[in-house]
Amino acid sequence: MIYNLNLATTEDFFSSNYPNVDSYPDVITLLDSFTFETVNYIKVTHWLDGTDISTNEPELVDGTVFRKKAPNVYYARESILNKKSLNIKWFGAKGDGVTNDTNAFNKISDFVFEQRKRNVSISSIYIPNGRFKITDTFYIPLRGHLYGESSLNSIIIANIDKPLLRVLQSKTNLNAFHEQTGKTIIRDLSLGGRYFDEEPDEFNDKADGFKPNKTGILISKMLRVELNNLFIKGFEGYGILYDTTYYQTLRSCYFTNNAIGVEARDSTTILFDNCEFRKNSRGIHFKACFSNWVKNCIFEENIAKYLTAPSINNPLNYLNTSSSSIFFEGEACKNNTISECYFEADLQNIVFDDFVSGNIVRGCFFIGASHYQTKPEFPLFRVAVFKEFASENLFESNTYLTINNQIPPIRFKFYPQAKNNVFKFLLEGYLERFIQDNDIDFQNSYINNGLIYNMPIALADSANQKFERNKRNQIRPYIQEAPNKVFVNDILIRNGRVGCWNGAYWLENDGSILGIKRFGNTNEKDPNGSITGMAYYDTQLNKPIFKKNNLADWVDVNGNPV
Repeated sequence: MIYNLNLATTEDFFSSNYPNVDSYPDVITLLDSFTFETVNYIKVTHWLDGTDISTNEPELVDGTVFRKKAPNVYYARESILNKKSLNIKWFGAKGDGVTNDTNAFNKISDFVFEQRKRNVSISSIYIPNGRFKITDTFYIPLRGHLYGESSLNSIIIANIDKPLLRVLQSKTNLNAFHEQTGKTIIRDLSLGGRYFDEEPDEFNDKADGFKPNKTGILISKMLRVELNNLFIKGFEGYGILYDTTYYQTLRSCYFTNNAIGVEARDSTTILFDNCEFRKNSRGIHFKACFSNWVKNCIFEENIAKYLTAPSINNPLNYLNTSSSSIFFEGEACKNNTISECYFEADLQNIVFDDFVSGNIVRGCFFIGASHYQTKPEFPLFRVAVFKEFASENLFESNTYLTINNQIPPIRFKFYPQAKNNVFKFLLEGYLERFIQDNDIDFQNSYINNGLIYNMPIALADSANQKFERNKRNQIRPYIQEAPNKVFVNDILIRNGRVGCWNGAYWLENDGSILGIKRFGNTNEKDPNGSITGMAYYDTQLNKPIFKKNNLADWVDVNGNPV
């Protein structure tokens, strides 16, 4: 029997004695009190797990899906019997941006976890268009599916000292590590913290600074969580925090105005694909993580002031603080790859902290610091910073151009114990700019400290050139009687410019004649006109030699007499 009550509301029907009948119908058509949609409730005698309803388990009568009408009379919402998604508004959420919807989120969370405990596969939650304000963490189960109408219209806001959203295996054991074969999916949502409604201002101090507990999503000890098309803004801590996880996917997500967009700790096999990080203090922070991949992502103006940032009084302090797009920390940070990404208007793009080694930056586009390069208080844009013992990291096949199609400063910061980092440049012009822009840093960090063997290695395959230990060589020996260019120790030629022999004169790069022959056989060198420290390429010895003193004594690069 089907009984239509002229569309009485769900709350009116289940909270009163209406209608006063001796026998309740099998199916009742009602008007949902919150969504105003027409719904059917079906009289049931068993719970979803098949247990007889006479067990009268109060935790299963949630007041939305299962409802009690009279003694031993229970109804279930028809959609749940068809395994459809649960709408947060069925549980009383308003989504008006004013009402506290925490109770509705707690109720829907309790329901799906209770069903999961009973091996019932009901875990798909739908967040319709609206702005939902909550004041407690919203928990969803592993292998669940949380989705909205769109990333800019289905919005969940929380200004709390805990995660807004957390994925769990069990609410009773928050620290359980679980390996599952299924996938948890969260997509098409906006998640907002305290500053969700503020446009980011990169040099505007946040009132209370960095608050690590204020996090958008916490994924701890969980596997295979896919985050797709999320808009995450205004968190004073982390937009997303991965803690001891692997097999994670982050795709087409947008992070802005957060202290740190994403932090990953002790994690591996995280894929960042086609994401955007704009005007955070830091884009991504890898801490003791290995074998992760960031590809096709955009990083721009990640210099918001949640943490210490540059100031007029201390313009270089960003070398030791937060402002960066990607930060690698910890000796375990190895084999992470950054590829096909775009970097613009950061004061420093990538930081390799102490003891970080074996990471790759390949095929990326670095456009420079944009207008910040012209500000006197922020003079030193850095492509990357290599701190102490940051070693054997690789920059390969990257592009360095400004919006005017010019080569921007290719400036790095090398700490003295940062050693053997490798740069493979696409163009000879990149190599020339690299040597020119880092000459002072090479001098201060390496040469003055007697650490020339720690210097980076730079290659330009297109020009067959190699820069190592502050000298220029050919990558492969010339099989020619008179090579067009022979490179000598750059530091011994003024201003770091490299000379070349044109067959008649030794020229600087600007074409000026140095005046003293610096190329030829052993007998052609000029002992009287030459000065101490001068370099001369001896074609008989096939190597550069150097004037040792004001006598006729010459030595090779290792100080051995020749």
